[in-house]
Amino acid sequence: MTYRKNRVRRNQPQKYQILSFLMRYQKVGSGPCILLSHLCSAYSVHRFTGIEPVGPGFELFREPLNILKANFGFNLHEDTYENFNPSKKYDLIFLINVFEHLPDWRGFLQFAKNILKPNGKCIILCPNYSFPYESHFGIPIIFGKDTTSKIFRKYISNFESSKSSFGLWASLNFVKLRQVIKETKAIGLDSKINTQINVDLINRLSCDPEFAERQRFIGSVAKILESIGLVKALGIYPFFLFQPYMHIEISIKPDQPQP
Repeated sequence: MTYRKNRVRRNQPQKYQILSFLMRYQKVGSGPCILLSHLCSAYSVHRFTGIEPVGPGFELFREPLNILKANFGFNLHEDTYENFNPSKKYDLIFLINVFEHLPDWRGFLQFAKNILKPNGKCIILCPNYSFPYESHFGIPIIFGKDTTSKIFRKYISNFESSKSSFGLWASLNFVKLRQVIKETKAIGLDSKINTQINVDLINRLSCDPEFAERQRFIGSVAKILESIGLVKALGIYPFFLFQPYMHIEISIKPDQPQP
């Protein structure tokens, strides 16, 4: 299962993180629809459910979405996750570049806990705002969201206008990895941090010109780290808490009662 706002772009190299889990599970929740269709085609023995909040401006996508649903046979909940009340639990929930847009990310963690099977996992991949850089807009973070918004107000407005992504800045919650770790512990969830994702992103800078152009600031930082031989140290605690991207796998603790 994945929740995704319209017009928010996804990084691509994380797909193998999801596919590796699909080989093991008989029932999987997933989305959004392009990736969801691919998964339905590649793994037809599995069942998939996507969550896509359908709102104003979605009319252009209605016909293609209906075609995809008819051709690939996935289930789609056309509302927010808060209004999703499944009758069964899930082996896997995943979100790719979505978690940073949730108004109540803590509430989502509790939601995931409620619908995961005892041995299920929730995989979250998104920017880590402990790192002072906003990757959607490609700007530095200066003393948090409010100050950054004031300093870059005109740039943010022009960016949203040029990309037809109005409201993108307002949707960002600036969630930090250390906050997620703390919250998972508080509600009885285990969390596992995969730091390899940041090494993968650094490697992607050298083979994906479009990505490198969008993330020039990160590219500059990566070159510095490579020049001083610190790329291999990215996974050392507590340094990983300040990496630009998070990949966290959440599961229910064995001793937790099931809701």
